[in-house]
Amino acid sequence: ITPPGDLKCKKIFFLRWEPIKDDELLKQSVEDLIHNLVQNLLSYNFTSIAFPAIGCGEYGFNINILIKAIVKSFREQLVKRKLPWAIHFVIQPHQQQIFDEFSRQTMA
Repeated sequence: ITPPGDLKCKKIFFLRWEPIKDDELLKQSVEDLIHNLVQNLLSYNFTSIAFPAIGCGEYGFNINILIKAIVKSFREQLVKRKLPWAIHFVIQPHQQQIFDEFSRQTMA
């Protein structure tokens, strides 16, 4: 955890993660990431989260699998832990599938 500097937040939590090219391992890696992230958000009483531009293409992995795995993992954590968190997406117009995927998952 570090102070925010010029950002409009109180503190920043860093959790190191690197994507994996194998699709099945990527899914498991994302599940582990989200689980650890939620654990730390709860432990440190964080009230919001922002992801950097993961999946920007430089690693050569399947971006659709990454998006679906993130959405599925977050949804599972919200439901399993009965968390009242709201999820907000800041996406570019061509990334509408991220929001659509989350909406489908949360309605299921």
